[in-house]
Amino acid sequence: MLRISELKSATTIRQFYASRHFYEKGLGIVGVWGGFGAERLGLRGTVTRTKLEWLCENIHPVNGHRLTVRMQPGRTVAYTFRFSPCKSVSLLYGLYQDKAILGAFRTAVIETMREMEAEMKTRLRKGGHQAERATGNMVWGEFIHTVATPVDGMCDPQLHAYLPVFNATWDEVEDCWKAGWFQDLVRDAPYFEAVFRSRAAHLIGSLGFKVRRKGKDFEIAGVPDELIGRFSRRTETIEDKADVLGMTDPRAKGKLGPKTREGNVAAHWTPDALRWEWAGRLSHSEVRTLEEAYESRTQPSELTQSAGDIVSETLRRHRGRGAIPERCLVMEMLIAGMGDVTVESVRRELAKRPVERVGDGRECALLL
Repeated sequence: MLRISELKSATTIRQFYASRHFYEKGLGIVGVWGGFGAERLGLRGTVTRTKLEWLCENIHPVNGHRLTVRMQPGRTVAYTFRFSPCKSVSLLYGLYQDKAILGAFRTAVIETMREMEAEMKTRLRKGGHQAERATGNMVWGEFIHTVATPVDGMCDPQLHAYLPVFNATWDEVEDCWKAGWFQDLVRDAPYFEAVFRSRAAHLIGSLGFKVRRKGKDFEIAGVPDELIGRFSRRTETIEDKADVLGMTDPRAKGKLGPKTREGNVAAHWTPDALRWEWAGRLSHSEVRTLEEAYESRTQPSELTQSAGDIVSETLRRHRGRGAIPERCLVMEMLIAGMGDVTVESVRRELAKRPVERVGDGRECALLL
């Protein structure tokens, strides 16, 4: 999953650092600075509280001066990019604490962030212009959490990454820091979500796990849906609230998360205590089922579908429908080939096809 949320207040960002004990107990990881913008600011290594708070106040984290040339009242402080993998990945990581699973997730996140960073823009408003210009740089911090918000005092396993991307990007042309233009990235979030899921499926598969497609996402083969549901109580809470409110739009449901929070993780919960609690929800046969799913890994097997087949079938299905945004087609191809194709293989294969292209860049459409 990928959710992008606008933050007008720095409070949410500061809360990432609110509980030092949460990270000290091993329930999360304070990650590293990311983005070419962060490198320009001299931000490297682990995210620190002081520099994070300076950026929240639009202050240069090294020289202490104001960062962007303008600072409007009520400005947007940042956008939070929240990534989470499928539940079976979180469940196996929670039970077995396999660092390779964590590494695959973080790699999928960072590779997707780099792709979005390449499309970062700023607004042009001088001389009567009403346009945007590509800058290709961002400033973000990484925070990894391994458990979901408590339900009835207990947490479920849930890997997720919070990346506050600050509202600042370096404009080479004007030689200054300016506010970013995030609207295009927000609009294309479903596409980048498919990119992230495809990368995660490929990386998890490269560890020897077999993956199976499930809707627009994937799960690790051998982990039953019944267990996935049992350890998804936060999702159930949000869905119940959405039903009461009559909500069906996934974007609207995404905003219910903060409104249905029960509170912070209780102080007595540690990784060992949580694993004991999670194991207590399982029967002996279910424990064996999960052990088999985790331990029966092999060398990655031959792919059952090729990128060429996926591309051919998708283009055939849409032939005669006119101009279709290329990203819509790629997203469909990645979902259809989840676990079998990579983002790069689909793009290479699509680039070979003799189809008429209309427009350019992210606006490109294929005339079918």
